[in-house]
Amino acid sequence: MPVQTGTFSLTSAGTTPFGSVSGTGVLSSDQRFLFYELTESNSNKAFVFAGFPFDTSKSDTGFLVQAFALRKDFLNGLSTDIPFLRSVPSNISVSTATSSPFYRVRGAD
Repeated sequence: MPVQTGTFSLTSAGTTPFGSVSGTGVLSSDQRFLFYELTESNSNKAFVFAGFPFDTSKSDTGFLVQAFALRKDFLNGLSTDIPFLRSVPSNISVSTATSSPFYRVRGAD
C-alpha cells in the first residue's frame, strides 16, 4: 500500500480476493499513526490502521489530553460529517451538521 505524510488518495492500490482496492490514507506528520479507508471493487469497505503507543512518561504531569478531528464515516453513506450515525429520520436534516473534536484524557496510571 502506498504511504505519504498527510491525507492521500489510493486508486487501484492493491488487490484482495474480492478485487482491486481504492480509498483514502492518512499518515500523521510524526509518522506514528497510519489509517486507510478502503473500498474493494465489490463495494466491501474496510478500515486499516496501525501506530505506536504514546509514552506517558514524556508528559510533565503524567496526564495526556488528545484531541482528534473526526472524519466523515464512509460506511454509513449519509450526507453528514457526523461519525457513528447509522440512520436519520426523513424529517431531520443533517447535511449541514458538524461534530466537535473527539477528546481523550489519560492518567499516568
